[in-house]
Amino acid sequence: ISSCNVFALPSYNEGLPIAILEAMSAGKTVISTTVGGIPEVVINGVNGFVHEPGDRKSIYQAIKTLVDNPNLLQSYAQETLKIVKEYYPELELDDNKLYCVTYSEDCPFYN
Repeated sequence: ISSCNVFALPSYNEGLPIAILEAMSAGKTVISTTVGGIPEVVINGVNGFVHEPGDRKSIYQAIKTLVDNPNLLQSYAQETLKIVKEYYPELELDDNKLYCVTYSEDCPFYN
């Protein structure tokens, strides 16, 4: 996870995913969807982006925005650490439990 800058979880159905809380505790900016409790911790335009489920173009655009704006990425990462402390203060980072996705031209979000 240390080499990952963004954590994407484009879910269709969730409660409040532990994976998002773990990524946030590692200071990762999150891109996800508006399902379940995700919008409680990922606040669109504050510490990441949330989109409607299945909106691949918007998710791709969010990734591109963060790649093109490293200062925005850093700002969101700082905010995510503040927000996650309220929801999961006892979380200890364990790199073996964290996952990130690397996008390539083969990824359906790429086009």
